[in-house]
Amino acid sequence: MCKRCKSSHWGKEDRYYGHTPSFYPNLHLNRMDIKEAQRKLVYYHIDRFGPVSIKDIAWWSGLSVKVIRDSIKELANEVIIVEVEATNTEYFMTEKGLSHYQDSSFQNEGWLTLLAYEDPTLKGYYESRFLYVDQKHYELLFNKIGESRASIIMNGKAIGIWTIDKRKRNIHWMTFEKVDLEVKKQIKTKIEQMHSFLFG
Repeated sequence: MCKRCKSSHWGKEDRYYGHTPSFYPNLHLNRMDIKEAQRKLVYYHIDRFGPVSIKDIAWWSGLSVKVIRDSIKELANEVIIVEVEATNTEYFMTEKGLSHYQDSSFQNEGWLTLLAYEDPTLKGYYESRFLYVDQKHYELLFNKIGESRASIIMNGKAIGIWTIDKRKRNIHWMTFEKVDLEVKKQIKTKIEQMHSFLFG
C-alpha cells in the first residue's frame, strides 16, 4: 500500500491509500534485499546531509545504531570520517560531498534563504544541530519535540525565524541577534518574494 494525496492545493492534504503496484508499476521493492536497502539509505543520507553523526542518521532514518554502523563499514570505500572542530564525535561524509564542501568558489558565495516549517534541510540533523544554530538560540529554532520552525538561513546558519498570519495575509519575522542593514535588506526581499508566492 502507498499513501496518496488528492488535494489540488499545495498547502492542504487529502490523503488516501492506494495499491502501490497500480500507481508505481516500475517500482519493484522486492528486487532489493533489506541490507542493500539499508546501506543505500545510509549512503544517501550521508551524501546529502554530511557531515552527519550516527545519531543524526538514526534520528532521520529510524534505523538502529548497529545497522548504521554495519552499513558504514560496508561503505568504507565511499564514506570517510571527518573531524568537526571542538567536538569528540565521529562525523561522516562521502568523498563527493567533501569535495563540494571544500570548493573555495562555493564557500566564498554569500547566500540567504527562507526554509519552511520542518524543512528537510534541518530535519536531517539531531546531534549535530549546533553546527547550524547557536545553542543559545536552539529553543527559538526548534520546538519541544524537535521540530524545526520556519527559518531564515544565512550562509548555512539559522539567523532567525518567520511565521505566516493567514488571517491578516502577512508574514512576521525576527532575527535571533541584531543584523546589519544589508542583511536586513536581503531578508526583506526574501520575505516579499515569499509573500507574493503565498498570497499572490
